[in-house]
Amino acid sequence: MRIPGTLGTLAVGSLLFAGCSGGPGATQQLAATQSGGGGGTATGVPAATQAGGGGGGVTGTYGKVSFQLGAPFNRSGELDFVPVSSHFAGDQGSSLTFASADTSEIVVLLLTQGAMSASWGTSTGDTIAGTQCTSSALKFDGNSASGSFDCSGGVAISGGAQTVGTSIKGSFTAHN
Repeated sequence: MRIPGTLGTLAVGSLLFAGCSGGPGATQQLAATQSGGGGGTATGVPAATQAGGGGGGVTGTYGKVSFQLGAPFNRSGELDFVPVSSHFAGDQGSSLTFASADTSEIVVLLLTQGAMSASWGTSTGDTIAGTQCTSSALKFDGNSASGSFDCSGGVAISGGAQTVGTSIKGSFTAHN
């Protein structure tokens, strides 16, 4: 059973991208992610993903992504920005990770050489993988980013079945 693997693959991919890209984002400190009574550790869940020290809900302390998923999921949501799992390098190599308070859901936005892609996944194995996006109002300023994205033509996996041509769209803000 590969339930944690799907979510883990998205998170590890984001971290590998950030670690290999160099630049100031690779040296972000974990302390910047602590808030409201929760304390992240190098092996624990960063407090930025926790609402008020571990409660449920989106806090948006460091930003958030609001997203809408197409078929077969047909749902929307909001997730917190996770600075410790992200890297800012403008439109040439940024990786922005957003996760739910219980880390059961994740959105990763990648900007590489001016092209954006988005992935979404859950701890239950539901995913939308690597869709190409059009973007608008993208702004990068050192350790912050914002904009909107509209991605189509993705591959969704749910319960072992694949759906081709799904979509994910939304808007985001992110900062350290």
